[in-house]
Amino acid sequence: MSHDDELRAEDEKLEKLRRLVDRTAFLLTNIPMTDEVRDELLIATRRKAERLIPDQMDTYTLIYESRFYRLIEQFGGRHNQAE
Repeated sequence: MSHDDELRAEDEKLEKLRRLVDRTAFLLTNIPMTDEVRDELLIATRRKAERLIPDQMDTYTLIYESRFYRLIEQFGGRHNQAE
């Protein structure tokens, strides 16, 4: 695989990750869900991220999981009313 192909493949992985975390953030802030459903969403998102960037999960945890928990704290009271 050429250097350009490697860069393209990495860009595609990062774009998939961006779409994944943006979708998760959208769901957390806009869709009413129980705590159980929310937790399942976070677990599924993490598993998908692990397949995309297995060697960068420390960074994922630091950046994206922190973002998700901030959004839950900020929007949880208004949107997690599906219980």
